[in-house]
Amino acid sequence: MYINQNSKENITIGIISDLHISLSDSTKLLMTIKENKNKIPHLDMLVNLGDTLGDTNTKIEREQILTNISEIKTLLDCKVEHIIGNHDLDHLSKDEVAKCLLNPSVSTYRFYDIASSRFFFLDFNYNTNGKEYNTGNFHWSEAFIPEPELQWLKNELGKSNKKNNIIFCHQNINKPTAIDAPVEIVNNYDVLKLLMDKKATFVIQGHAHIASQRKVDQLIIKTLA
Repeated sequence: MYINQNSKENITIGIISDLHISLSDSTKLLMTIKENKNKIPHLDMLVNLGDTLGDTNTKIEREQILTNISEIKTLLDCKVEHIIGNHDLDHLSKDEVAKCLLNPSVSTYRFYDIASSRFFFLDFNYNTNGKEYNTGNFHWSEAFIPEPELQWLKNELGKSNKKNNIIFCHQNINKPTAIDAPVEIVNNYDVLKLLMDKKATFVIQGHAHIASQRKVDQLIIKTLA
């Protein structure tokens, strides 16, 4: 993703999503980055949209995969932001995943400013009763943004004076037209209306495993395969 702020400010962002990676492949990925570091273009930020974990059998392996992926930050000279996906929580708690991927003081939903852009990282891993996804206590089709996070998003978007307000999330706010599966969050309309009312610029989402881009009003929604 490349954002041209103006003639003097350009932002380059790398995005990965739905790796579903094995332990051996996560180790190979780190080695590949180490060996090719000088060939990788400069990034201002790398965003992982979630579902890092695949069909790995043990808790130790799952946690090691997440730890490996978190080490990308030490190899690249840029900020790295991780979003938690539903499959990351099939066999681990949200706290266990966050401990591997996020700094202790970092919330699972937050924003970060670069130049004239504000980047929001959202967490839709909640049941409709507001309880967090933890260790498989959920059905993947019933993701939800709880009221405290929705109000936080409304407040922070309202206070933002940035040229671009960009939303990153795992589950979909508005799904690709080519997919019938229930990949949208249950209260997606509330989020979509808020983003349009507050003049957000982009939504970048994963989860659906299909590449798509559509425009709703002035909001551009891009889904990564």
